[in-house]
Amino acid sequence: MIAAVPGQVVTMRPGAGPAVVNLAHPYIQYVIFDGIIFDGSNAESDVIGLNGGAHHVRFANGEIKNGKSNGVILSFNSNGATRFNEFINLKVHDNGYTNGVPDDNFHGFYITTDSNLIDGCEVYNNAGNGGKFYDTPSGNVFNNVVRNSIFHDNSKDLDPDRWSAGFFTSSGTGNQIYNNIAYNNYIGFAVLRGGNGNILYNNISYANEIAGINIDAANGSLTGAKVYNNTIVNNGRFGILLSNAPTDTAITNNIVYQNPTNISSDGTDKGMVLLTNLLIDPKFKNAASHDFSLQQGSPAIDTGTSLSEVTDDFARVRRPQGAQHDIGAYEYVFP
Repeated sequence: MIAAVPGQVVTMRPGAGPAVVNLAHPYIQYVIFDGIIFDGSNAESDVIGLNGGAHHVRFANGEIKNGKSNGVILSFNSNGATRFNEFINLKVHDNGYTNGVPDDNFHGFYITTDSNLIDGCEVYNNAGNGGKFYDTPSGNVFNNVVRNSIFHDNSKDLDPDRWSAGFFTSSGTGNQIYNNIAYNNYIGFAVLRGGNGNILYNNISYANEIAGINIDAANGSLTGAKVYNNTIVNNGRFGILLSNAPTDTAITNNIVYQNPTNISSDGTDKGMVLLTNLLIDPKFKNAASHDFSLQQGSPAIDTGTSLSEVTDDFARVRRPQGAQHDIGAYEYVFP
């Protein structure tokens, strides 16, 4: 373990070099960085880079900021997969800027490998996406998880033609995005390009510029995306948007409310299933304060569909609490 002494602040800010930390060999494994600020102000590109088969590396309880390129990038090279790495309780912010100029090719997280975890992070003010699981010609993106994290204010300084999300998954199978919040991004969450059966559930997505959730198969073959038990409120144009011919998208148990268009398709999707989604007033406890849990008497209570993939809610309350599963990110707990 490489850790800050309790009560002390440790900042790694090298005077030069391509990255603050670059772990590039398969013998780098089972290493923990705890309580450290990684500052890329003087680095040439990324703040944290893992490649060449480094695995089981954990970054926890710290900060990753000011990279001219990505905050974190995980990639393959000839030495093999960079897998089973964890990013826990981090602030990842202000990456992708050179002399204050944003470049939407760079992101908070850029992960092109499998079986990695992002948990309990706050990801904000990054030039491109807050993060993405994105396949490359040498990569294979599957079984990654992002959970319990907040993505906000990413890509806000870019031109009107930008496309970005708080977080998205692309290609592969078994990628999961759940129990997260997205706001003030261009799009909240997305499943893009390709892959089969990737899932978004128990997320809260509000006040994003274009859409709360986007399912988009542009330049790929996207099948079987699952959009379950999300709460999608007050986004700029769409709650859920399907575009560019995704196939067999399942949209079930979502609260989609007060978006100009709640659920929309460009007409190219095939086999979309819409089941027990709520588009009327769900009677949130305090939407003005972004408390999207349910009041007694909400039409979301006990009106959802049972889903084997969704066994608890955003607050880790077991589903169901009543006769049926509730709709949206929260399960109502009876007094």
